[in-house]
Amino acid sequence: MEKKDSTDSIAVKNDAAMREIPLGAFGFVDIRRYGDYYIDKTKFLYEIVKRPRPFFLSRPRRFGKTLLLDTLECILSGQQDLFKGLWIGQSDYDWTPYPVIRLNMDEVEGSNLKEIKNSLIELMVDAAKANNEKLDVTTPAKMLKRLIIGLNETHKKKVAVLIDEYDTPIIDNIKNPSMAEKIRVILRKFYRALKTNSKYLCHVFITGVTRFTQLSIFSGLNFLNDITLDEEYAAICGFTAEELEVLLSDRMERTLKGLIEKKSLPPLSDENDLRQLIRDWYDGYSWDGQTRVYNPWSVLSLFQKTKRSNYWLNTGTPDFLRQLAPRFSRNIDWLKNIPPITEDELSIDNIEHLNPAVLMFQAGYLTIKENLGPIKRSAGYSLRVPNLEVQASITPQLFEIDAADDPLEAKNWAKKTRDRLFKLDAPGVEEAFSFYLSQYSATAYTIFESKYQNLLEAALYMADQKFDPQAVTPHGILDFHIDGPNGERFIVELKVYREYVKKSPQAKRTIPTPKSINAPEEDSKIDHIPPPSSEKEIAKLKESMTPLANEALSQIRKQYADKFRADGKPLIMVALVMARRTFVLAKFDVIEPE
Repeated sequence: MEKKDSTDSIAVKNDAAMREIPLGAFGFVDIRRYGDYYIDKTKFLYEIVKRPRPFFLSRPRRFGKTLLLDTLECILSGQQDLFKGLWIGQSDYDWTPYPVIRLNMDEVEGSNLKEIKNSLIELMVDAAKANNEKLDVTTPAKMLKRLIIGLNETHKKKVAVLIDEYDTPIIDNIKNPSMAEKIRVILRKFYRALKTNSKYLCHVFITGVTRFTQLSIFSGLNFLNDITLDEEYAAICGFTAEELEVLLSDRMERTLKGLIEKKSLPPLSDENDLRQLIRDWYDGYSWDGQTRVYNPWSVLSLFQKTKRSNYWLNTGTPDFLRQLAPRFSRNIDWLKNIPPITEDELSIDNIEHLNPAVLMFQAGYLTIKENLGPIKRSAGYSLRVPNLEVQASITPQLFEIDAADDPLEAKNWAKKTRDRLFKLDAPGVEEAFSFYLSQYSATAYTIFESKYQNLLEAALYMADQKFDPQAVTPHGILDFHIDGPNGERFIVELKVYREYVKKSPQAKRTIPTPKSINAPEEDSKIDHIPPPSSEKEIAKLKESMTPLANEALSQIRKQYADKFRADGKPLIMVALVMARRTFVLAKFDVIEPE
C-alpha cells in the first residue's frame, strides 16, 4: 500500500483480524492508517490537554514515550479523524487545532560543545521548516523564542511545544561529568525560553529517561507538573493486565503455537502457561507502587517473533548505564537490599555523584515495589528488579563475566552449565562452573558462600533459565530451586570447602577475621593459591570434599524434600562444593516419585 503524504483524509482501519504488531511503525498516524494494534491511552491525554500547563514525564527507553507524543501532537493539531473508536474521539474534546513545535532531542549529537550547539541549531532549523517559518537568529534559545512568537503571530493562537528525550545530550556524555555539566548549562538556557515565553504557550509536554531536579536543568520552569510518580498517570505508558488481554484476544493461539514449536523454556502447554511466562518475564514495572505494567516493547516483540528473549536489553538500555554499571558493584547483593528512598532522592541533582539505585531506576533496571508512606515527597519507596528479563540483563553486566572479552562465549558456557546440570553430568557441571570461577576474579579466592550463589545466579540468568533463588521452606531457606525441562525439580545446595583455603600456607595471613567475616571486600585480600594440578592432587581433594557434598545432600533430603514431593515428579538433589578458583565438586541424588 502506498503511503499518503497528507493525513487530512485517512481511512482508519478497525478490523481486528487485520491488525499487525506496530514494531517499526513510523508513529501514531501509521498505526491508525494501517489498522495496527493500538492500546488506547487517549483518556490520559485528554486529562493533560484540558489543563493548559507544562507537564513532564520520565520513563525508560522503549516504553512508548515517543508514541505518546505522536498521539498528543495529532490531538493538538486537530486530526479528529484519526481518533474514531478511541476514548477521546467519543469525549467532549473540541478539537481546536494549535500550532505544534515538535523537538526530538535524540537528534542532538556531538562529542564537544561546538558539535552539540550546531546540532541543536540544526534541530531548530528543521522545526522551523516543518512549520513554514523562517528564523533570523542563530543561537538555540533565541531560535526557540522566535519560533514560538512567530507561530503565535501567524496562527493567532497559542503554541504547543512537545520535547522528546530532553536529556539525551547529557546522558550520552554522562561518563564525562565535566562535559555533561557544560551541556546541562546549554540546555538550561535553551529550555528557559519556554518560561520566558510562556504567555504564548498553551501546552508543553517534556519526556525523558532521567529526572534531573528542576533547579539543575529546568531553571525557571518550577511550574512544571512532574507526573512521573503520580498515581493518576501510573499506566500512561506500558500495558496493564487488562490491556494485555486485548492483545492476547487474537494473538494467543499463534503465539502459544510458536513458542511450543520452538521448545521455549519453561515448557508451555496451555494459555495459562503463556500468561505466566509473559508475567514472569515482562511484567512488574510500577511508578506508584500499586499499578503494575508490562514492558510494551518486549511484549510486542514476543507476539511478533513468537520467541522468548531479552528484547529490551539490546534496544532499551542506554549506553550510559552500560558504561557506568561496572563501577557500581561487582556483587548483586546490594540489589536485593536497597534502602528505602524518598521521592526527592529519585531525582538526579549532581552529575558527578550519581546514586546507582536512582540511575538504574530511571533507566528501567529497577522499579518501585511499594510506596512505604502516605506523605508525598517524604514518603519512602522500596525498589526492586521488575522481572526476569531485566534480571537476566543486569546480572551479567554487574558481574562483568566475559570469556576472553567475548560475552557470547560466556553465554554459551552458561547454557552448557544448565544443560549438563539437567543431564546429571557431574564432570560436565564441574568443568562448566569452574569456567565462571576462573573468569570472575572477585570470587576467585572467596570463602563466602553468597559470592558463589551470585555467580550461579549469573550463569542461570544468562542461560535464560527460570529458577527460584533463596527459596523459603518450612525448614529453612534452600539455595536454588530450578524447574527442569521435563517437569523435574532440581534442588541445589552450595557449600564452600573452607578447610582447603584455611590450611593453605599462602592464605593463613589473609583469611578474614571473625569480626570482618561478613564484609564482602575482605575476600579479595586472600592471596592466590595454586589449584590442584596432578590427577593425584585432584583425587585427594575430591575425597576430602565428598563428606561436605554428602552433608549438603542430606540437608536437602531432611529439610527441603517434603515441600517438593507432593506433585509426584522426580526430585533431583544437587550438591555443589567449591574449594578453589578452578575447582568444583558436583554430586547428584535422585528421589523418585512415590
